[in-house]
This record gives sequence, C-alpha cells and structure tokens, in this order.
Amino acid sequence: MHGDLAAPGAGRELIRRAEEVAGPLDILVINASAQINATLDAVKDEDFETQVNVNLRSTVEILQAVLPGMAERGWGRVVNIGSINQLRPKGIVSIYAATKAAQHNLVQSLAREYAANGVLLNTLAPGLIDTDRNASRRDTDPEGWAAYVRQLNWMGRAGHVDEMVGAAVFLASDACSFMTGEAIFLSGGY
Repeated sequence: MHGDLAAPGAGRELIRRAEEVAGPLDILVINASAQINATLDAVKDEDFETQVNVNLRSTVEILQAVLPGMAERGWGRVVNIGSINQLRPKGIVSIYAATKAAQHNLVQSLAREYAANGVLLNTLAPGLIDTDRNASRRDTDPEGWAAYVRQLNWMGRAGHVDEMVGAAVFLASDACSFMTGEAIFLSGGY
C-alpha cells in the first residue's frame, strides 16, 4: 500500500485502506519523511511545503485516524521515526530538522494524553544511516563520504538499517510498558 503523504488527506486515507485490509491497528510506525537539503536562504516554497506536509501534517492525520481506536481498545504502540537533527540540527537541513522536532513534540504531547489508555508513543531518532537516501552521495564521492562519516560520530561510520531494529521492536512491544513520550537516539555517539 502506498500514498503521496504530501497530499492533504493522504495520511487518513492510507490508514483507512490499511485497516480495511488488516483490521484495527495496534502498532504504528511513522517512518515516511522528506528531507530536502538547502540553507535557509535557498529553501524554495514547494520544498518547504513538501517537508511540512510529509513530516508533520501527514503525521497529524495518521495519528488522528489511529489513536482513538487504540485508546478504545486499551492498547497501542506508536513508533515515530525521528532524527538526530531534531536535537542537533544542521543548517543544511533546517526545515527538515524543525519538522522532526515538531513531530517529536507532537508525540510527547499525545503521549501524555493517551498514556492512561495504554497507548504509548515514542520516537526512535537515528543518526546517519546508510540507506538509499544517501546512495547518491556515497556512490558519487566515496572518499568524501568516508571522510564525512569518520568525523560525524564517535564510531566513525554510518549506521546500518538492521541496527535500528532492536530499538524499534522494543518500542512496539510490551517490554516498553513504562516508557512514553521519550526518544531513543541511535547515532553512533554524538
């Protein structure tokens, strides 16, 4: 199932279709994001709108569609995929960083509201992860990429997708029963 989360209403529609196929959702991972690198003076209106719509507005729509049912059933887990940039922003991603900070703030606000209903919301905030998003930079300038990641964190490397799995499974499980509104940063040391 897919949808263009930059379009108004797409988040709610995606949840409607998912629940039509799978039934009520008990675990939600919010992982769609748009990151357009540009210094503030170079941010185009359409790039600003895309990042706000995908990273924040669609998150609001998705949570509006899912949280009431989770609360009614008395159990739910929301794992929001944030970013190290929500805590330590860089100028080249100022809009992305701001939307990720706002997204986590929303998670914290709703965590307080839904905790008594057994619905827990937390954020998993990775640092630089070696994904398709970074393939162009990594592949076109391997030496520059290697130098960049060596200085980026204490481990001197990019993380791997499979290194995020344990924290995500924890946040989506009963093992996380006394944690809500928090962020786990997986950044290689920062």
